[in-house]
Formats: sequence, C-alpha cells, structure tokens
Amino acid sequence: MRRKIKMVAASKSKQQQSELPPFDDDVAMKQHLKSWAYAVASHAISHF
Repeated sequence: MRRKIKMVAASKSKQQQSELPPFDDDVAMKQHLKSWAYAVASHAISHF
C-alpha cells in the first residue's frame, strides 16, 4: 500500500513539474521552486 501511495505521488509531481509557471509571475515561480525543493529533499531523505 505504501509503495502505491509513493507511485501516485510521484506521478502527480511529474505532472506538476512539466507545467512551469511564467517567468514574470513571481508568486507562482516562488511556489514552483518551493515545491521542487520539497520534492528533491523528500527524495533525498527517503534514500538514506
């Protein structure tokens, strides 16, 4: 069950990653970068 949840989360994060916000939208870009940083940190922690 846990593996299925991770796969669904990974699938959703891939969809979100492909949608880069406009560069002139500071708020959206900041949120995108926060989301990306969280995903990277979560991935790194889960592999240690």
